[in-house]
Amino acid sequence: MKNGTLTLLTAILSCPLLVHAQKPASLHITGQVADSASRKPIGYATVTLLKAASLQPVLNTLTDEQGRFTISRLSAGRYQLGISSTGYAARILEAFTLDSLHPYYASPPLYLPAAPQQLKAVTVAGQKPLLEVKDDRLVYNVENDLNKDQLTAAEMLRRVPIVTVDPEGNVQLKGSSSFKILLNGKSTAMLAKNPKEALRAFPASVIKSIEVISQPSAKYDAEGAAGIINIITRHTINGYNGNLYANDNSRGFAGAGGSLNARIGQVGVAAYAGASYFRNKGRSEGLRENYLYGNQSTLIQNGNSIFDGTYYFGNLELSYDLDSTSSLSVYGNVNISYNSNNAPQQVKLYDERQKLEQTGSYTSYTNYKSQSYDLGLDYQKRFRQPDQTLSLSLNRNNGNNDQQSDNQQLNVPGGYTGFSNTNDERNTETTLQLDYSQPLPHGQKLETGAKAILRTIESSYQQQGEMSITRDPANPDRNNTFNYRQNVLAAYTTYAFKIKNRVNVLLGARLEHTHINAHFIANDTSLRTDYLNFIPTANITLPLPYMQAVSLSYSRRLQRPWVWNLNPYVNDNDPNNITYGNPGLQPELNHSFGLNYNILFKGIRLLAGMDYTFTHKAMESYVAIDTASGITATTYANIGRRSATGFNLNVSVQPLPRLSLSGNIRIQYTSLQSRNGTGLHNTGWSANSFVNLDYDLGKGFKTEASFYLNSSQPVLQGRTPGYITNSFTLRKSLFHQRAAVNLTLDQPFQKEIAWRNVIHDPSFYRSNTFYYPVRAIRIGFGWKFGQLKESVTRKKGVKNDDVKQQESGSKP
Repeated sequence: MKNGTLTLLTAILSCPLLVHAQKPASLHITGQVADSASRKPIGYATVTLLKAASLQPVLNTLTDEQGRFTISRLSAGRYQLGISSTGYAARILEAFTLDSLHPYYASPPLYLPAAPQQLKAVTVAGQKPLLEVKDDRLVYNVENDLNKDQLTAAEMLRRVPIVTVDPEGNVQLKGSSSFKILLNGKSTAMLAKNPKEALRAFPASVIKSIEVISQPSAKYDAEGAAGIINIITRHTINGYNGNLYANDNSRGFAGAGGSLNARIGQVGVAAYAGASYFRNKGRSEGLRENYLYGNQSTLIQNGNSIFDGTYYFGNLELSYDLDSTSSLSVYGNVNISYNSNNAPQQVKLYDERQKLEQTGSYTSYTNYKSQSYDLGLDYQKRFRQPDQTLSLSLNRNNGNNDQQSDNQQLNVPGGYTGFSNTNDERNTETTLQLDYSQPLPHGQKLETGAKAILRTIESSYQQQGEMSITRDPANPDRNNTFNYRQNVLAAYTTYAFKIKNRVNVLLGARLEHTHINAHFIANDTSLRTDYLNFIPTANITLPLPYMQAVSLSYSRRLQRPWVWNLNPYVNDNDPNNITYGNPGLQPELNHSFGLNYNILFKGIRLLAGMDYTFTHKAMESYVAIDTASGITATTYANIGRRSATGFNLNVSVQPLPRLSLSGNIRIQYTSLQSRNGTGLHNTGWSANSFVNLDYDLGKGFKTEASFYLNSSQPVLQGRTPGYITNSFTLRKSLFHQRAAVNLTLDQPFQKEIAWRNVIHDPSFYRSNTFYYPVRAIRIGFGWKFGQLKESVTRKKGVKNDDVKQQESGSKP
C-alpha cells in the first residue's frame, strides 16, 4: 500500500514543466480623474481595471484627494479602465496593452461629466454587484450589502444562493451539512470545532465577500462533499484604512470591533478584532410515544432554556515584500468564547393506558469554554511569465474545548439523582502545502501541488455522581480518554486549456491517502485504518454571445467524520434522550454533477443551475430506542445511500434608477435509503428562497426589505423544521458616506417562531418543538476611515476542506 501510494503521488507531482525564473518588469498604470466642467480633481472616485476581451473586472481602487491613482503589480495583458463616481456619468476608456515592451501606461486626464441621475453603467463598471460569477464560484459581495454593520456572518449567509441557515444557526450547502467553511482561504480552529457558534458571533461588518464553490476542482481537498464556503475579510485595495462598528439588538445581541489595514514601504499590516455577546431564550415541548410490545408509553416534556455566550476574536497579519517578485507573510488569530446553558424541564410519563406513571423535575446547567489559536507562514514567488507562481504555506492551529454540566433529577416515584458530566477536549492541526502554477502556450495552464495534514484529538470525559441512589459516586463505564490521530497526504494536478479558442476546459486529478489511529485508554482498545482515494474533477465552460455562459462540471468528493461524529462521550443531560458519537464511522463518498447558465443582459443578471449528487456510506444522525428502558439514543451511522437533485435560480435587476431587486430560490428532491439492516428510507421535496429589495430615498437615506423562506427537509427518520423570516431596514449615510447608521425591524408580524423536529420509525414517534422569540429592533453604526491604494495582505493560507461540519438540527 505504501509503495503504491508513493508511486501515485510521484506520478501526479511529475506532471508540471520545469521553468527557470527571470526578474520581471514592473507593470503599472497611473492617471488622474477630474470634473469635465471645472477641471477640479475628483477624490475617492472608483477606478476599475477590466479585461479588454470580456470587460470582466480585475480589481478596483480609489483616487486620492487630488484625483490621482496608481495600479501596480499587474500581469501582462490587454486592459480597459472604467471610471465612476457618485453624481457623474461613468466612462470606459479605450483598450491598451501591458507587457515587457509596454510596462507602464500613463493615462491622460480622465474627465467625467456630471449626470442628472445614476446610470446603470455605474453599477456595472464601477461598483461590484451583490452577486457575481467568477470561474468556479459564486461571490456575494458583503461590503455592498446595506445591513452589513448589524448582521452576523450566519445571518449574512442566508442571503447567499444555495446556502441555508436555520434559526439555531446550523448551516447547510445544497441541503447538506457535509461541506467546509474557510476564513481567507484557510482552515481555522474556531470554524473547524464549532462553526455554528463561531458564525453567529462573527460580525458581517469585517467581511468583504463570501465565496461559494459548489464543484471544487482537484486543487482543493477532497473533503467537503457539498462544496466550500470561503469567507474573505481582507480588502483588494489599500494604503491605510480601517473601520469601526457597533450594534445592538433588543433580542439580546450586541457586538463591537474594528479593522485596520496599513502599508509602509515593503511592510504591510492587516488586523481586525472584536467582541460580542448574545442571549438565546426559548421554551420547548416534547412528545415521545413508544410502540414497543410490553413497554408502550407516552413521555411529555416541557422546559425552558437560556443560552448566554460571550465571544472575543482577533486576527493579525504582517507581510513583507522581499523583492519585486517575492513576499512573506506571518499571520495569527485567537478566538475565545464562554457559553452557558440553563435548561430546566418538567416530565410526565404515562403507561399504555395513559395512566400517569411518573413525574419528574430536572435541572441542567452547562458551561462551555473554548479557546483556539492559529499561526501561519506564507511564502509566494512570482515569475516573469504572467500567472507563473510558486507558494509555500505552513499553518498550525490549536483548540481547547471544555464542557461541564451539572444535573439534578427528581422523579416521583424514583427519588433524587445528582451527577455532573465533564468533557475536556484538546485538538491540534498542522498543515504544510506547496503549490505551483505554470502557464503554457495558447491559453493553457498547469497547476500542481502537494499537501500534508496532521491532526490529533484528545477527549477526556467522566461522570461523577452526587448522593445518587442509582449511580455510584464514580461511574467507571463513563470515564475514559479518547486519543485520535488522523494524517492525510495529498497531491494534485489540474490542466486548463481551450478548444477552438472558445470552450474553456479544466481537468484535474487528486490523490489522498488517509491514516487513522484511535485509542481508548481505559480499556486499552485501538482502532486503525488506512484508505486511498483517487479524486477526478472536470469543468467545461462555453461563453456565449451577449454576456452568456454555460458550464458543466463533475467532481468526486469524500467526507471524513470529525470529532463530534466520533467522540463516544455520552451526553445524558436529558436522561430520556441521550446522544453520543461513533468512533467506527467510515468516510462517505459521493459523485457530484452540475450544470449552470448565467447571463447579464440590459442590467438583468440571471443565474440558473441544476445539480445531482449521490453518496455511498452516507453519514447521518440516527435515533434508536432501547427496548428495555424506552430511552432514545442519537448517534451517527453510515446508513447507506443518499441522493439529491437540486434546481437553483437567482435574478437581480434594477427596474428603476433607485430601486434594486434580487432573489434566489432552490428546489431539491432528496432520497435516503438505509442499508445497515434497519430498512429505513425517506424521500421528499424541499425549498428555500430569499428576496431582497433596496430603494434609494435620496439625501443619504436608503431602505431595504428582505424575505426568507426555508421549507422542511427530509432526513432518514422524519423532516427538519421549516420557517419564514422577514426584516425592514432604514439606513442613513453620514460624513460624506464615511459613516452610516442602520435601524432594522425583524419579524414585525411574528413574536416567536415554532421550530418543530419530528423523528419516527416503526418502534417510536418523537417530536420536539422549540419556541424562539424573533421580533426585535436592531441598531448598528459603522465608520470607515483612511485611503487605500494597493493590496496590504500577501497571505495565501492553507485550505483544509476535509472534515464534516456539525450536524444540522442540533440544539445550541
